[in-house]
Amino acid sequence: METSPVLSAEQHLLGKTSGPTDNWETWWKLQNSFICPPVKPQEQNLCEKHEEKLRLFCAEDQRMICVVCRESKEHKTHSASPVEEAAEEYKVKLQEWLRSLRKEEEYKLKSKVKEEEQYKATKDRLRTEKKKLESEFEKLQQLLKENEKTLNEKLEKMEKKINMVENANITKLTNQITSLKALITEIEKKCEASAWELLKDVGSTLSRCNNVKLQCLEMVKSYKGKYNQVY
Repeated sequence: METSPVLSAEQHLLGKTSGPTDNWETWWKLQNSFICPPVKPQEQNLCEKHEEKLRLFCAEDQRMICVVCRESKEHKTHSASPVEEAAEEYKVKLQEWLRSLRKEEEYKLKSKVKEEEQYKATKDRLRTEKKKLESEFEKLQQLLKENEKTLNEKLEKMEKKINMVENANITKLTNQITSLKALITEIEKKCEASAWELLKDVGSTLSRCNNVKLQCLEMVKSYKGKYNQVY
């Protein structure tokens, strides 16, 4: 019978002359010796380069360093102080900044409130002015409508008067034209008639000519007067 390679290895480790009980005890001891020790958690605040504790703070580089870094060429000429001391120093600086920033925040908040109040006041004032303008515009429109109505009524009355004057004058002119034509025809006949016929009632004819002329002058004056009254 062939021996298993694993069993051969176990026999070699445990020893061929050992008994059954001794073999198992030796086996468990060997198993325990092969168990890896637990990995320790990496300690915080250690220098990544030298694995030394970060005990100093470099002011120039604004970072924590270890004592080995401090003696290196990179940091030898820099200002370094213990971490606790640097923390207190920077804590004071940060608190000063905190006070300053809080004051700035308070100022900005007040400025914002003031700006919002001014904006609201301006907006309200513009709204009031807009309403006032709309009201005045409505009043102006109403006034214009009333004036338009009054002027239209006045123009209608003037138009009626003009029509009356025009109709009256046209009627008079028509009558006068008829009279003038009759007188002209009569005078033309007299001028063609004999001396006796021409001189017969010549005084009456001349008187009628003067009357027609006076009527024309009076009508012109009356015509101008009536139109002046209309306007």
